[in-house]
Amino acid sequence: MFEIDLKDFFKEAVGSVRNFRVSGILQKKIQPFLVDKLDVKGEISVKRQENSAVIVGQIDYKVQASCDRCQKDFTFRNHQAFTKYLSDEKLRHLKFGQYPLLDDIIESIILNKPIAIVCKTGCRGLCSGCGADLNEESCNCSESDHIKNNPFIVLKRDNHGSTEKENFKSQNRQPTKSD
Repeated sequence: MFEIDLKDFFKEAVGSVRNFRVSGILQKKIQPFLVDKLDVKGEISVKRQENSAVIVGQIDYKVQASCDRCQKDFTFRNHQAFTKYLSDEKLRHLKFGQYPLLDDIIESIILNKPIAIVCKTGCRGLCSGCGADLNEESCNCSESDHIKNNPFIVLKRDNHGSTEKENFKSQNRQPTKSD
């Protein structure tokens, strides 16, 4: 399924090319997705070079994933390319002339995984105050609820312990009778 036949490829003329199609379900736990199955399809070409071969792959895959912002399950789809170089020595010692692509495909998926997997480009995620799905409803939280429940608010504090927002409000406040 994820093996390509390169038997005696090292004997072929420089510039020779072999093309392959691969497809199947990867039944292996892949860390970034924490799933057992990825549906993979792709096209692979192997070009003979002097003393080596280069494998160029284009793969498409889909997997059931959970959105990093709103936590909804959805089908994540991705396309990526990978390149692998093989020495003639490695080509000569392939078991039955079969080159296993599985590790190269998994490595490519892991190394090219997006930082955040989101269900859609404009996903607004969950409210940090009440947990409402902001894609479906607005929340009734006050600004202070958002500040109180935001673990990163301490990063915005100045040397006097005030937040950037508090400083802005105190500098731009309206004069009162007591002023």
